Amino acid sequence: MSKSFMPFVMVPQRHQYVIEYFGRYNRTLEAGLNFKWPFLETVAYNHSLKEQVLDVGQQYAITKDNVKIKIDGVLYFRISDA
Repeated sequence: MSKSFMPFVMVPQRHQYVIEYFGRYNRTLEAGLNFKWPFLETVAYNHSLKEQVLDVGQQYAITKDNVKIKIDGVLYFRISDA
């Protein structure tokens, strides 16, 4: 059975689902068991609220005293509201 026929949506922890009603934003579902109107409402987006990691590649830079250094980094981000 397809998910569009199901009237109940189970949203996992640390996730939010965006519901569209005939293609327009209607509401955001929080974690847990939620109701949606079959055929009229669809789950458009699934947003994870977990912390995610983005690796920044190595780059070379020259300081004021002409020393060549190698820089790399890690970026941590988290979506707080879908």
